[in-house]
Amino acid sequence: MHVMVDKSVNLDDFWTVESMGVDVGNCDCKAKLSVVENMEAKLIEESSSKVSNQWLIPLPWAKDPMHLPNNKVQATKMLNGLERRLKKNEEHGAAYQRQMEEMVEKGFARKLEETEIKQYQGPVHYLPHHAVVRAESKSTPVRIVFNSANKCNGEAINDYWMKCPDLLNNLNGVLMRFREREVAVCGDISKMYHKVLIPEVDQHIHRYLWRDLDVNRPPDTYIMQVLTFGDKPAAAMAQTALKLTAKRESEEMYPKAAQVLKNDTYMDDICASVNNVKEAKALTEDLDIILSKGGFSIKEWISNKLLKCDVKDADDREENEQKVLGVRWNYADDTLSLIHI
Repeated sequence: MHVMVDKSVNLDDFWTVESMGVDVGNCDCKAKLSVVENMEAKLIEESSSKVSNQWLIPLPWAKDPMHLPNNKVQATKMLNGLERRLKKNEEHGAAYQRQMEEMVEKGFARKLEETEIKQYQGPVHYLPHHAVVRAESKSTPVRIVFNSANKCNGEAINDYWMKCPDLLNNLNGVLMRFREREVAVCGDISKMYHKVLIPEVDQHIHRYLWRDLDVNRPPDTYIMQVLTFGDKPAAAMAQTALKLTAKRESEEMYPKAAQVLKNDTYMDDICASVNNVKEAKALTEDLDIILSKGGFSIKEWISNKLLKCDVKDADDREENEQKVLGVRWNYADDTLSLIHI
């Protein structure tokens, strides 16, 4: 059998077709927002302002907060129950107490004086809180969770806010771009939500009770001065602060890093890939500068390559795995694997 080819075959078109839907370089994978969602996103962005190097963003109210029910009695009863549970485990109780103290030390919360409580005439609401045990976490094995979905007289504080759009980047796109090039870098923004300020009227909606596990005295009243994880609009507000930091503060001076901040983040994770170590060093340094302009910072940059001379090579590090975007990344052998639940 004979086969005759009358002209040379150009495989360029074949490879181009084969790569359709695979090349994620300039893919805009974000979901389209509805008219209402666009309005809510615009409201959050336009109400944002800078206080020193941090963003202050008011919560987007859908209902008048003056109509919120007085739930202090309920919050006190829930505190009593929490204290009983924490006293059964001294280690958990001590960890919870340390986190409460840390929130005040870092300015995330503050204790109200009795005169402030009596004189304040605006809307008030008390957030119940509880402990969530995270055995896999070495830094925070016990985490404080404020419950904005808690109902009092059939209403929750989350019912009073606009739903707000999902402003997160497409997870699949971020993950694919993360391992698109030779050198991968990943950083976790430290306490991202707590770096966004809220105005005074919203702080008193986020009152909570605590008395250092001393059940023999009345509880003190505190207020949160920053975004609270669990508030319905919190994710959209935090993402807006991050995007504004890239857009208004750094787009002209650090265009590549600003682009990464806008397109290659998911929640509080920044995941990107570049061609070589030199580019990775420059990118992480620029990202640190940009983030500082919005009051944000990275806990630690992780890479499959050695970025700093005083850091051990990936093969010599004590731990070679990091949870990234819902999967487990072994940065020593540069492999991704699913996390077994």
